[in-house]
Amino acid sequence: MSEHNVILANGEFPIHSYPLKLINNAKNIICTDGSVNKLIKIGIKANIIIGDMDSLDISRAEIKKNMIPDANQNNSDLEKALIYYLENFKKEKLFILGATGLRDDHNFTNMLLLNKFSSELSISLVTNYYKIIVNKGKNIYPSQPNQQISILPLKRINQISTEGLKYELKEASLNSDSRGISNIALHSEFMIESSDNVFVFLGL
Repeated sequence: MSEHNVILANGEFPIHSYPLKLINNAKNIICTDGSVNKLIKIGIKANIIIGDMDSLDISRAEIKKNMIPDANQNNSDLEKALIYYLENFKKEKLFILGATGLRDDHNFTNMLLLNKFSSELSISLVTNYYKIIVNKGKNIYPSQPNQQISILPLKRINQISTEGLKYELKEASLNSDSRGISNIALHSEFMIESSDNVFVFLGL
């Protein structure tokens, strides 16, 4: 597994082997506020804790040297962590974990943040079910035969093409509806070329 960093948000904690491996092999782990409580329970320490520090269950003295308090209420703790990451680790690969599962409004907001920061960071959001990336332009992604792939735009895009999927798109338009869900990878890689941002969901 290539060198990478992890931002752990305070949503559903990973139980799938893939995100857990990402945690165990991370170069740096940045926790958003209360997510550090969950990380400590599996015996791992965060390198950095960022947020308004209103959700900590452990003694601040234990982690004081790793804390970066940010009380700005205009940004969520995940956005604060992403801004910090952009300023300090911009060229390094990032996985966001724990960003879904507990609050639907947070789930949606975190997807919007993935879309917002994808133009400047090498970034993936990983849940217990999917690895989610944002594609623009032409890119090739590794896959496994029969792996579930869904392609979803936030808004209508005028042109998208794919290769290596069961249901191909050929210079098609794609609306923000259900047309792009539940496709299937045929080989060990597939290609997407899109004129604008699309979310790509790769089943774990």
